[in-house]
This record gives sequence, structure tokens and C-alpha cells, in this order.
Amino acid sequence: MTANKKYAILFYPRIIGHLLPYLLSLLVVMAISPVASEVDDGRVFYSTYLGGSSDDIAFGIALDARGNIYTTGYTRSYDLPVTAEAFQKSNARFVDSFILRVNNFGMLSYATYLGGNGFDHGRDIAVDQKGNIYITGFTNSTDFPIKNALQRANAGMRDAFIIKLSPEGSVLFSTYLGGSGDDVGNAITVDGEGNIYVAGRTTSTDFPLKDPLQRANAGDWDIFITKISPDGESIIYSTYLGGSGWDEGRAIAIGHSGNLYVAGHTGSTDLPTKNPLQKTYGGETDVVLVKISAEGRLRYSTYLGGEGFDSANSIALDSRNCVYVTGNTASHDFPLRDPLQKSHGGKSDAFVIKINPEGNTFLFSTFIGGSSSDNGRYLVLDSEGNIYITGYTESEDFPLKNPLQEKHGGKSDAFIIKIDPQERAILFSTYLGGTSFDEASGIAFGHGGNIYMTGTTESRDFPIKNPFQKISSSYPHAFVTKINLGHMSHLRE
Repeated sequence: MTANKKYAILFYPRIIGHLLPYLLSLLVVMAISPVASEVDDGRVFYSTYLGGSSDDIAFGIALDARGNIYTTGYTRSYDLPVTAEAFQKSNARFVDSFILRVNNFGMLSYATYLGGNGFDHGRDIAVDQKGNIYITGFTNSTDFPIKNALQRANAGMRDAFIIKLSPEGSVLFSTYLGGSGDDVGNAITVDGEGNIYVAGRTTSTDFPLKDPLQRANAGDWDIFITKISPDGESIIYSTYLGGSGWDEGRAIAIGHSGNLYVAGHTGSTDLPTKNPLQKTYGGETDVVLVKISAEGRLRYSTYLGGEGFDSANSIALDSRNCVYVTGNTASHDFPLRDPLQKSHGGKSDAFVIKINPEGNTFLFSTFIGGSSSDNGRYLVLDSEGNIYITGYTESEDFPLKNPLQEKHGGKSDAFIIKIDPQERAILFSTYLGGTSFDEASGIAFGHGGNIYMTGTTESRDFPIKNPFQKISSSYPHAFVTKINLGHMSHLRE
């Protein structure tokens, strides 16, 4: 993200982990910045900043049975509000990953750093039925905190990492995963038996493999897909997937029968396809969608896209194993089916597609966006099959319905949109943001119609309510927001 010079502070003390400089910097920000105002809407339960006095960038979301929200990311702050149970209480060196847990009432209940002597970025997070926490990302630290590791040392430029923590926040295992090149873990999920699945991208020619679908890196970046046992002691399968261009796994989901689904993007004209919905490469980059059986066998692999840049960011499955994907597209000829929005709106649009369980038919596909840039970053489904998408928009004419916030706040706003794919209808859509850059990176659906969002904001006037942290520094901060759309009679037309 680009810093907003309009709100640059005049004095910013060097952060060395002491509380006094942090308080001084906040006082300066309060003196010269817009003030966050409480949201006056009963549908918002809480909305809060989370972070220290430097950059705090959030990625991913997970929700447990108690309504606790988890997010990860990376921080440059030396004064992140860590809790007493934190695994690592201080920033090891400049940029560390983090884990934050916010309880059902919007209070921070767990926060820890995770990192070593280099750059450590958390990219995705998951929680299992027992409340264990799983994180993936990347690190170039040579002393990243490992425990019961599959791979004890950083093998190259950057390695992916995988960490499992107990519900109390103690590390059960932590490992590097990578070869002698560059390896990035982007997405993680866990099945009912506790098996762990990670997808990302790699340039390594010696990435750790087992029973691979593809034995060699085909060129540039390839997708990697790895399944690890619940105790973290063994790789069940691990494979490359890609062609001669740039291929990246960005999202992952597990089905009821153990089938794994991975979505991302590809710049390869020679991607290995099988039973494809779209046989040929559309242009620039296409969405790639892959289904792998529980035994690690390829069921289908397909391109999805048009002549422009197309990328998937999130994937979800319904109870019938229909597949839903969101992302962004610059293609005016992106494949559509019974769309809500027939025409591409601007520079790039968000999209959502629904594909049948066999992977051979579009059931629904539409653009979502206005006249500028729009990006779908994350989606989730409710039990009725409604789709909730969040991301960011720079469009002042983004399609709205019964909004919490009727006007675009600034340079980019987060958005939330609820779609009924059966009726081809928008049920709810709103901006959420202040006068600077705001981007949502996660959305979860809970009991009673509760919706949870995580993301990053540079706005000093981001909409807050019942906040754990009322004030942001002059740098990007994580945010967490909880809303409820269960009482539709209260919505404004």
C-alpha cells in the first residue's frame, strides 16, 4: 500500500519497543488526523483497529465455534499489543508475522509475534474443530522458531512455513517447507482428521515432493500443493503443478470426501489440463482451478478467463460440492453465465463463479464492480447458499443495496456484498472505509447471521464501533469488524 501523504505526521519517534514513544506518536496523530467516528447502525456489533505504531498488514481469516476471529499477517511494529500467553512477546527483527484472536465481543484475547532475523509474513490462517490454529506464509529468517520440524533449515531465498498452535497459543509444531529457490505459502486448510493442506508458489527445482502429479518445475514459478499429516511428522503428498510461465496457488478448500480444490492464476500457455472446463489459455493470466482426490490424483485442471488479466483469490464449497471462486478480472470477455452484471465496469472488476461438482459446467458467473478497480479478495457461503464476498473497490459507482455506508470514503474502500445465486440478486452491498486506503482480506459467516471481516486500513477515520483500539497510528493497521444482517427489516432501501 502507498502511504497517504495528506496524513503524514510531523513527528514520529523511532520505535524501540517502549510505551512512551508509542503514546507520543498517537497524540500527534490525534492532533492532525481525521478522527474515527462510531458507526451509528445497529447492524454493526463491533469494528476496531488492531496494531502498534508501525505497519500491521492482515491476511486471511478463521472463525471458531465460540465466535472468536483469527487473522495473521505481518508487522513492523515493536509494540504490538501482545497478550500474556503470547508464544513470542517481541518483534525479532523489523518484520515478523503475527497471530491475532478477537473474541465474540470484539476484545483482543490472544496476540503474538512469530518470526526470526529476517522477513516473516503470515499469509493465511485456519482453525480446526478442536480450536488448533494453523498458519502458512513465507520467511527468509535463518532462525525462524521451529519445533518438531519436517525441515529444520531455510533451504533457499525464502521458504514457506507451516505452524500449528494449540487453542491456548502454544506451538505444537513449526517447520520450513521449501527448496533452494523462492517458496511462498499462500493458502492453508485442514480436514476433519487434522490433515493439513498448503498451496503456494515456488521457483525451486528441488522442492520437497512425494507421490507428485508433476515431478519437475516446468519453468519460472510453479504452483505447489502439499498435504501433511496431523502431527506434522510426514508429507502425505507434495507436487508441482504448472507450465513454462508464472503459476501460483492462491486459495484452497477441502470437500467432504477429501477432495482438494486449489485456485489461483497462470501465465502458462502449456498448463497441464485434465477434463478442462476451458481448454485453452485466454491471455495475459487466467484463473487456474484444480481438483485433487483424497489419494492425491488429479481429477481436473482447467483455465478460466478471457484475454486480459484474471486471478482467483478465494474458493469455497457448498454442501453439494459446487465450487465458488472470486477474484479480479480485466477481461471484457470473461466467461459469464446468467450474470447479475453483464458488462465489465472499469479497469478491473471483481467476479464470482459457481461451477458444478463435476467441474464441467458454469452454473453462475458474473462481473461485480463499477467504473474503476474492484477486487474480490475472499468469499464465504451461508447454509442457504448465499454468497458473501469482500475485497476492495476504488469505484464511486460500486453496486450498493441497503448499505451501511452509502458513499465511497476515499482512495479505496473495503466492500461487502451478499448475493443469492439462485435468484441472481444482490441482497446487500456496502462500502466500508475512511478517507484513505482500506482493503478487506477475509470474511467469515457465523451463527445467527453474524458476518466477520478482517483487513487493513490506512484511514484515520475508519468506521469503528465498540472498539478494542480506537486510534490508529499514521501507518496501516489491521481491522476487525462484526456485523449482522439477520434482521432484514432494518435495512435501508
